[in-house]
Amino acid sequence: MKQFILVYILCMVECVSTQAQEKSSFDIWVKGGMVLDGSSAPATRADVFIKGNHISFIGHLKRPFSAKDTLHASGKIVSPGFIDSHCHFYNLGLDQQVVDLRGTTSFEEIIERLIASDLNNQSDVILGRGWDQNDWDNKQFPVN
Repeated sequence: MKQFILVYILCMVECVSTQAQEKSSFDIWVKGGMVLDGSSAPATRADVFIKGNHISFIGHLKRPFSAKDTLHASGKIVSPGFIDSHCHFYNLGLDQQVVDLRGTTSFEEIIERLIASDLNNQSDVILGRGWDQNDWDNKQFPVN
């Protein structure tokens, strides 16, 4: 019985050792990003390995591996598995071209912000939004 257990242990050690030596192959290696996993845990510097359409491993591989493509993510946030069912990137981009008029206290302040924006941009059109004339001393809606 003792010999059987010894042989079994030796076989298991050999099996694990062989698996550890096998080289893993991935399609994409996202290297060194700050991984946010959605669990409310703080971001952790780690690698993300992707094969096909699946995340294969998150962390630091200790065994040899290869990857077809490498994305260097140092200094960037990586959220593996995050799927946004919809997004407003187009509108966000458009909104960056609009003068923010929130917090203005008068029609004159709106004109000042529009002029400042015009001096800093090369557009023929100036768009502004977000004011609330109810915050002004003169609460009349601007008509000109």
